[in-house]
Amino acid sequence: MPSSTTIQADEHTRLLSNDDRIPSTTEAALANDKVRLRTQLVVILFVCVLYLNTYLCLAPEASIRENIICKAYYDGLDNDEVLITGHPKRDCTVDAVQRELSFLSQVYVTIAQLPGFLLAFPYGALADRIGRRKVLLCSVLGIILCDAFKLLVTWQPNIFPLRAIWLAPLFRLVGGGDAVAATVVLATLADVYTDQGRSVLMLKSSWIPVLLGFASFLVGASATLALLPETLARRPRSGHALDACTTPKTQSPLELRMLGDQVTVMLTVFRQSFVSVFAIKNVRLLLFGFFAATVGTVAAGFELQYVHKRFGWSYPYASSVLAIRPSITLILLLVIIPLLSKTIMGKSGLSSARTDLFLVRGSAALLAAGTLLLSVSEISSLAILSLIIFALGNSFATIGKSLLTTFGPPEMAGTLLSAMNVSASLGAVIAGPIIAVMFDWGLKQGGIWVGAPLFFVTLLYTLTLYSVCVMRLPEKWEDGDDDDEEQDQHGAQGVLGS
Repeated sequence: MPSSTTIQADEHTRLLSNDDRIPSTTEAALANDKVRLRTQLVVILFVCVLYLNTYLCLAPEASIRENIICKAYYDGLDNDEVLITGHPKRDCTVDAVQRELSFLSQVYVTIAQLPGFLLAFPYGALADRIGRRKVLLCSVLGIILCDAFKLLVTWQPNIFPLRAIWLAPLFRLVGGGDAVAATVVLATLADVYTDQGRSVLMLKSSWIPVLLGFASFLVGASATLALLPETLARRPRSGHALDACTTPKTQSPLELRMLGDQVTVMLTVFRQSFVSVFAIKNVRLLLFGFFAATVGTVAAGFELQYVHKRFGWSYPYASSVLAIRPSITLILLLVIIPLLSKTIMGKSGLSSARTDLFLVRGSAALLAAGTLLLSVSEISSLAILSLIIFALGNSFATIGKSLLTTFGPPEMAGTLLSAMNVSASLGAVIAGPIIAVMFDWGLKQGGIWVGAPLFFVTLLYTLTLYSVCVMRLPEKWEDGDDDDEEQDQHGAQGVLGS
């Protein structure tokens, strides 16, 4: 009846009914979706620009440095020695030039990893306290200054000795370099995406690509800083969060006025975060895996020099062949891994964490197999096949980061990713000199031993495979029907990276 459906109003009746909560909740959900989409697009832009700058410059930088070393080498020979050795044309693949190029490159790689190794963890903890954008700004500034100094040194070899590029990584002390930048942008995705959303995310002149890579990073990084929203406040805090993460925020400004007090507080946060991270066995195993697998990244520059020396490929041709790897990796991360992850979770009922662990193990096996095949290849076709196999395992770092963030409270996502970068940087620091020494020894032995560093890399990838194979997840993650809320409480969400 009409009377039964009519709401009687009096002086106690609210002007705004409780139904207003529904539209407000819907609006909040739409706003969160917009932030997620914006964050995803901006992070993808930044990651693409960061790695475009790295891989676009890899071959031309090696070519430029080789030309400088080659010119200095032949200019240092007197005319009689040139006639005796029979060098009517400069052969830049001679052992002396390649030995210096390898030494120059590997020492630079080692020094370049030091800022990330020393500062990734502190900057990651700082990003968890003051926000992502401020730390990212410092990192981008340091990267720009470092790359600009390298360009200056190689542009004016008559003024600067080529080894002066070893000073360039000092600029990365400002912000920690690309290790910290990658950590920060990945942590933003961990802030705004849930665990279930993880698999869905997932020749004319050598100077031209070098300058293009530097310019693209400059423009892309500026656009990222302008568009990337601050996401730290959006992450829910778990009830058992570290006291060290909250205590400094409850102190009054007067207590932190003195610089000594501020340093003490930051050291306390750093120490307790460090202890909490490494107290988890699975974290230790996975960090060791990152430590060993990072050598593959260090070896990327060596592989270019290796195929140039072993198979006689020119740098433009070698660069085009090595481009197979990032191309396959792109398809792998955007198409193959999300579909494979969804299929495994749907048909087998495994949780996302166990699916990630399965994929991480497969990726490590492919990395070891691809590197071993490249080290023993004597023909170009086998070398290309090995690069394809290696590329299929290149999702190790991406899935490993996603798995790593499930082992700690949500607000420690940045700290966990920073610990990963510390382990990776330590691996690169140790690997650089070893690869340089082994390549020098391989050149003296000749033949298959030119690829001696690749045997070492294969061994480390095998250790990586072992570390993830002995890893065991809690029984509560045995199948995909577990409480997602419990997983979210104990781990940060998946991330996109490389």
